[in-house]
Amino acid sequence: MGTTTNEDQRDLPRSEPELIVVLQPEHARRLAAVAPESRDVSGPALTSVAGPLSDVLGAHGAALVPLFPQAFAESGRGPSAPAEERQEGDDGVSPAAPGAEPEGELPTYFRVEAPTEELESIAEELRGSDGVAGAYVRPPILLPTIEAVSAPLNTMVPRPEEPAAATPDFTSRQGYLDPAPAGVDARFAWTIAGGRGANLRIVDCEHGWLLDHEDLLANNGGVVSGTNNASNDHGTAVFGILGGDRDGKGVTGIAPDAWLAASSWTAQAAATAITDAANSLRPGDFLLLEGQLGGPNHTNPNSDVGLIALEWWPDLFAAIRAASNRGIIVVEAAGNGFQNLDDPVYSTPQNGFPSTWRNPFNTANPQSGAVMVGAGAPPAGFNGSAWGPDRSRLDYSNYGNRVDAQGWGREVVSTGYGDLQGGTPQRRYTAEFAGTSSASPIVLGALAVVQGIATGRGPLRLTPARARSLLRMVGTPQQAAPSRPVTQRIGHRPDAKQLLTAMKRVSARAADFDGDHRAEVLVTSPWGIGILKQQGNTFSNPVIAPNGTRFGGWLLNTADNLIGPVADFDGDGRAEVLVTSPWGIGILKQQGNTFSNPVIAANGTRFGGWLLNTADNHVAAVADFDGDGRAEILVTSPWGIGILKQQGNTFSNPVIAANGTRFGGWLLNTADNHVAAVADFDGDGRAEILVTSPWGIGILKQQGTTFSNPVIAPNGTRFGGWLLNTADNTLGPAADFDGDGRAEILVTSPWGIGILE
Repeated sequence: MGTTTNEDQRDLPRSEPELIVVLQPEHARRLAAVAPESRDVSGPALTSVAGPLSDVLGAHGAALVPLFPQAFAESGRGPSAPAEERQEGDDGVSPAAPGAEPEGELPTYFRVEAPTEELESIAEELRGSDGVAGAYVRPPILLPTIEAVSAPLNTMVPRPEEPAAATPDFTSRQGYLDPAPAGVDARFAWTIAGGRGANLRIVDCEHGWLLDHEDLLANNGGVVSGTNNASNDHGTAVFGILGGDRDGKGVTGIAPDAWLAASSWTAQAAATAITDAANSLRPGDFLLLEGQLGGPNHTNPNSDVGLIALEWWPDLFAAIRAASNRGIIVVEAAGNGFQNLDDPVYSTPQNGFPSTWRNPFNTANPQSGAVMVGAGAPPAGFNGSAWGPDRSRLDYSNYGNRVDAQGWGREVVSTGYGDLQGGTPQRRYTAEFAGTSSASPIVLGALAVVQGIATGRGPLRLTPARARSLLRMVGTPQQAAPSRPVTQRIGHRPDAKQLLTAMKRVSARAADFDGDHRAEVLVTSPWGIGILKQQGNTFSNPVIAPNGTRFGGWLLNTADNLIGPVADFDGDGRAEVLVTSPWGIGILKQQGNTFSNPVIAANGTRFGGWLLNTADNHVAAVADFDGDGRAEILVTSPWGIGILKQQGNTFSNPVIAANGTRFGGWLLNTADNHVAAVADFDGDGRAEILVTSPWGIGILKQQGTTFSNPVIAPNGTRFGGWLLNTADNTLGPAADFDGDGRAEILVTSPWGIGILE
């Protein structure tokens, strides 16, 4: 197998340099007011607002183009624009109500269209113009080359021999699919409903893809923005990691059931590629940014040394943050530039940056919200390789406190290139894909499989902030290598099993466990479990137990036990703890300085008609649904819904219903129904269930062995001044806010906040 020459590396795809102009907010608003729908605002409209700026552009025959045209147009309507004049935009956000304004900084960003060789001189002139807050030339977005080391990245060439008539199955060589510590344990996630990324969307931003590759046909969404570049091995390999088809040949993607599409940097503004990609996604979907570009330490245009993540440049930060703010989980390559992102050099703005810019690599500053991924070594000896200790930082990978997680940065088997199998481009496979480019889709894939499982389960779903938090909290830890200590942070390698356990943990577990009418705090850690009880200005600790303790038949292990929720399940006025694990389910009850275990049941147990399987059963809520003063458990699964009620040392099953059942006007479908809150909404002393779906909203109320449906409303319904849209409305929590003995619903959206009664 050979490698390309350095000259070939310089010919790899790259975007064009861009001259970005940031106007003062007032100038941008005035400009939008006179030309809100104009793509090119350089002519008379610009002259009427900022003559000197117009003069500079006119002298060069340059055009000023809004980088975020929708936000620009909205800003021209002003904060007092009537709601009926506002239309649903490309970003999928509901029509804005009076007083709503677009994301504050977006309307101030513009791109100057002019010959590349004139961009620097135009930028210099613009920096002195009235109303200009910043003007800088951002370098092109590049793919990895790594000329600076002896083992270049992604310079593989196809094998010369023709492949066999039928492509072999290479999945056994995809070690990143394996259980931890070697891989992200995608194979475990696949055993659970939704664990292959079903009902999710992923868009990859880079240059090119071979969209008719034999292993990328099932869920291929094509190119949603930009021009597909003819140099496409890199994007093809990324697609294979994420979405290789389940067809018995070639590779299998980590999330093969997800819809996978592309947005190209080629022939358009980079911010446009990001924004258009985001516009094709929904909250909870994924956007992958495969690229790197020069920073303060990038002095050799033919070397990767000094290349950094996209978000350091203000326009790209703005685009990424806008996507994250809409609930889209953005995953971003840290870059292959050998850089310490904590270096003070990154806190010094480039000439022409706006004064509001703050270094996003410093986690004390405003953040883009993206998950940033570094590159770690694969398991030692994999494919005969010797890249250092497993999960140690690879020498080229950027590192620092901003980096959230790591993926395999060498020896990644996927589609494209042809060093594993040659032949026509549609049949080529690689065993050596590498870089933060290979690491990023592996991390995204780990998040996608747990998101697929969580889809339809409401609060369990990942948000951008929760994704970053969980990646930092759990996973297989980074290891040291000679001259590359763990203080050079690239983070944990994700572990889907740990992520699933961690994302289900109940954050607040306080109740009266000992029956003295005072609440205690149930606390867990990697060490074990305990109860804290307030004693004046401190806490006592009546119960403490390490992992490995047996409470009756239950073996405590906080690594895979889901501790909580807590409620009074037996009606004795004391709260018990519901605990689940991959083995089964149990109830823990405080008895002095320990717990008893009145209920324990293994997976496969039937409670009435309900078959217990904690791999896909979800405890949606606990509350008193029948009004007898005892809490019941609302449980859902890919099959349907049920209620479990403690009866001595087991559970009865008063309600059970399969998907497709109608409760009044509500059609049950746990794949997209979400239990948003449970509370007593009608004041009768019994809890009802607030349920939402992509269609709308309803309330379910237990009536014997079924549910009635006293409230049902489709999206588009107005409740007073509130326009219902479950795509961007967050419903809950619920509580009695007005003191009338009935619970109301707190609802928020990108527009604002309200209470529904």
